Amino acid sequence: MERKYLILSLLTVFAILTASCRREDYPAYQDGEGGVEFSISSQWTDTKADARDANINLDDFKVELINSSGVIFKRWKKYSDYKSQEDQTVLLNAGSRYTLRATYGDSTAVGFDAFFFMGDTTFTVPPQTTLTLDVVCKQANVEVAVAYGEVLKAEYTNYHATVKHKRTKDSLEFEGNTTESGYIRPGELNLYVYTTDADGVAHRYGTKTPYLAAAGDSITFNIDTKPTPTYEMAFNITINSTTMDTTINIPIDSYMLSQDAPKIIPDGFDVNSGKLSYIEGTKPDAAAVNINAQSGIKSCVMTVNSSYLKSIGWPSSIDFFNVPADVKNILNRDGLLWTSDMTGLKLANIDFRNVAKLIKYTDAASAENSFGFTIVDNSEFSKKITAEYTLSVTPASATVSDIIDYNIWGRKVIVALSTDGDGAYLFPQIKVGDADWITPAYTSSVAGNTNTVTITGLTPETEYQIRSGYNNHIGAGSKTFTTEVPAQVGNAGFENWTDKQVVAYTIFGETLQLSTDPWNTSVEPKWWDTNNSETTKTSGTPAYLTFKCFPMVTYVAGRTGAKAAQIMAIAVNGGNTSGTSLSNAKPGYIFLGTYGGDKGHSFSSRPSSMTFYYKYLPRETDTFRAKVQVLNGTDVIGSGEITPTFSSEISAWTEADVNITYTVTDKKATSIQLEFYQSTSSKPNYKMNVSITYCGTNTANVHGGSILTIDDITLNY
Repeated sequence: MERKYLILSLLTVFAILTASCRREDYPAYQDGEGGVEFSISSQWTDTKADARDANINLDDFKVELINSSGVIFKRWKKYSDYKSQEDQTVLLNAGSRYTLRATYGDSTAVGFDAFFFMGDTTFTVPPQTTLTLDVVCKQANVEVAVAYGEVLKAEYTNYHATVKHKRTKDSLEFEGNTTESGYIRPGELNLYVYTTDADGVAHRYGTKTPYLAAAGDSITFNIDTKPTPTYEMAFNITINSTTMDTTINIPIDSYMLSQDAPKIIPDGFDVNSGKLSYIEGTKPDAAAVNINAQSGIKSCVMTVNSSYLKSIGWPSSIDFFNVPADVKNILNRDGLLWTSDMTGLKLANIDFRNVAKLIKYTDAASAENSFGFTIVDNSEFSKKITAEYTLSVTPASATVSDIIDYNIWGRKVIVALSTDGDGAYLFPQIKVGDADWITPAYTSSVAGNTNTVTITGLTPETEYQIRSGYNNHIGAGSKTFTTEVPAQVGNAGFENWTDKQVVAYTIFGETLQLSTDPWNTSVEPKWWDTNNSETTKTSGTPAYLTFKCFPMVTYVAGRTGAKAAQIMAIAVNGGNTSGTSLSNAKPGYIFLGTYGGDKGHSFSSRPSSMTFYYKYLPRETDTFRAKVQVLNGTDVIGSGEITPTFSSEISAWTEADVNITYTVTDKKATSIQLEFYQSTSSKPNYKMNVSITYCGTNTANVHGGSILTIDDITLNY
């Protein structure tokens, strides 16, 4: 097998500042500048992998310029992007060192078409010159193939092999009929061979010492069984990058040698140290002990040296030929898998993957969880083997991500916790000031290594610290956040009113001084407005002497304070005398904002609901409406409303709640809108000559509709 290369040539043109040989578009260099200009050509050598059939287009190579600090300051995603430039000269600082690098493919990819090529060269640009450079781009990962010998093919019904990277755990699977090469990252590679003989017995072989493969290596594992009576499995490793071939001979399984002792073949545990290191709370790909006793298993005893497992009920020793019911329940509860009845079996298995995930790290002593095995077979001499394997737990990290402002509410916060373990084991802890850390009420949304928690029950306008825990320990670092202010709307009890001159309930234009504006800017800024201007005039004489008009919103005695807002419909038109049947009435309403202008009021909090108290005198089938909207700019991010129905008058103060549903949760509030309509109809029902009380104890007869009285508005968080 031969390696394959791509040759990238960067052609230079020296700047000759003469009219006869200077290109028309050649750059005019400044003092201290030089340049580089390049093109790419390629040459393939013969290769087992048929790289020329991979349809690798030179135009798809990525090209990068890197400065002396290691910073990529110029990049072309494709070489074709560079070629398409009108001016292909790259201006650089003369005297500075640069690296030109060209790559194709993903350096971390694993597979049978995971080609990866790379080439680079370091250079210094002379002043006033375009430099000439050459770089050869060659295979930068490892090409691996497996070839099966004729004796192995004849003696085994099924066979396949796995080449596994020791550090990354990446692997290439070679079935018995696989002839093509695969590609994997450089590093220590282990070969595992799995066979099934004519009796249906499965066997597993593996290299004891990994082979250190370098970038550019092209390796073939030639696997065959030497003929009887040698009883050896031969691994012949051919490496094209050196002149030396390496052969590793591994004895074949003991069933072919009648006097051999039982074997314990670990899967996942290191074959030399017996350790399996993994991150707490994760499930290893493999963590098993495989027993091979060709004379049959007579006894299997496991000792347990694990402070954590003993703390949850595991015994110090387990005889798998005699497991008491209570011990069996504990082992089943904690996910240990084992061959239930090993008596006389040649092959048995004990799998620790679920147990490994269960073990919690508390301190250095809890990190090492060892299991000793004593296996005795049924041979004439009761041959025995002992071994110990250890689950070595590394504590998982637990960190708190930066908290986004819109995820901070008045009584809750949404925070992403991260780990290199399993996100399901993460949990939050919070504290206020110098108080102790506590684990609050929260819900989880787990995605891989991240647990996005929603913490509830917080206090508004309060600064908290938050940190992340994982299983039994706490991660490093914390974050600080302050919950939203539980803001309320102004004049929520309707105590502040301003008198206004209006022409009201008049014949011949009687002018009255009425409290019709539900704000008093001498007390607090304006929050509320009404549609009183629709049924009143501020001056002059009505067009009809029989014209009756009156403000729709005034005040009456309050629930807890002196005043509450009274809203009703008023009928006004040219014929609304006492004896005339009327046709229309105006619905009365009160709202945040300015009539005829902007609705709403600036507001930076996000309440969960609104509570208010009301009385209601309906006309016929009328119902009122209460509505709240929370906005970000012009976007409604949360809203709610109620339109209750009534069969009779509500004469006592009654509490009502309007829940606010947020359909947009990734924006903060900038304003709020509240509206109270005494009727949901644009033409509400009314009655002529109704006696009402207004502005305290005043009375009047009006052509009026349903009356809604509201007081004591509260925003809840």
